Amino acid sequence: MKRLALLLALLTVVSAVYAKDGLAVLPFTSGQNDEGEAIAELFSFDPRLNTIFNMIPRTRIAEAVARERNFQVDSGMTNQDTIISIASEVGARYAIAGNITSLVNNKLLVIAIIDIKNLQQIAGDFQIYNHDDEIIDKLPGMAENIIQGTQSNTAALPRLSIVPVQLGDGADPRECGHAGSVAYSVLCT
Repeated sequence: MKRLALLLALLTVVSAVYAKDGLAVLPFTSGQNDEGEAIAELFSFDPRLNTIFNMIPRTRIAEAVARERNFQVDSGMTNQDTIISIASEVGARYAIAGNITSLVNNKLLVIAIIDIKNLQQIAGDFQIYNHDDEIIDKLPGMAENIIQGTQSNTAALPRLSIVPVQLGDGADPRECGHAGSVAYSVLCT
């Protein structure tokens, strides 16, 4: 009887481990040197994310990224089709992708979490920082936002599409578009 109870307890623990959704943290694009890869690696070791998700090993992600890059040169990890393709290949339910860019004298890290099963961005976050040390302190808060996004029921939320606007030479951006519209694409010439 004790063996049966021990076996059931062991099976419960094992099933809880395997019941967690997979999370792939893709390399963040842009930034200087290997900054995007370093920040993605830090996310991969976040203790809270590792408690909630089965983290996909970075080596598997790197192999999938290399295969994708051979197929599609310099696509960038911010292209949603690329994100979904790589995350699906490594067996992830969710993927984190992001971009680092300059903002005046600061850096801006923008991340998004994509639900691969529903092909939907379910959460995002951004942080402004000056030095790499500062972003390290902000990662736990960003990780918590990711967790909350995956635990929320986003199916009933209204959809919003933000379409890029291309301005022609000499166009005044204040005169393009229409006030009150939710999403629009304009070619001002």
